[in-house]
Amino acid sequence: QNWRNFVERKLPIKVFVVIRDLRDTLVSLYFSLKVSHAIISDAVAEGHRKLNELDFEDGFLHLCENNNGKEMDVQAHIQRSWLPVCQRGEALLVRYEDMIADELGWFEKIGDFCELGIQRAQLHEIVQRNSFLNRTGRHPGEEDVASHYRKGISGDWKNYFTDRIKIKIDRTSDDTTTP
Repeated sequence: QNWRNFVERKLPIKVFVVIRDLRDTLVSLYFSLKVSHAIISDAVAEGHRKLNELDFEDGFLHLCENNNGKEMDVQAHIQRSWLPVCQRGEALLVRYEDMIADELGWFEKIGDFCELGIQRAQLHEIVQRNSFLNRTGRHPGEEDVASHYRKGISGDWKNYFTDRIKIKIDRTSDDTTTP
């Protein structure tokens, strides 16, 4: 129905936006650049090389200092840029943390909002087939740093933020951890 509304009826397409806690976003970015991301550009290759030269804390701080020390600001700007669109009702705002806590409920909301016209049983089967467990063979929380689907949980930043990282994030975040 969403496709039909957009293509045939020339109505605006319905979209949803997933926003994630920036602290978890940065931890995910760190492991992705260091280990699992395909080398698709010189910037990714350089990030991969640099992060593999440093221990976690120094590598993470280096990552936060990208873009002239404003990596959190850059990531926050990307997320915040979607908020007015969602507030106007042009997109559905989905928080990643909420979505993984209630996958079926959130995918039902997404399907309804986007007018996908999919039967609940079929949607449930699709969500189940693509769950973290079925995609990775691991339960959420079981880590594989070599996998792009590293851990599958929210709040993992707490396991990695040292005092030095917390100070850096507090100094540069300006409350950007949640949009």
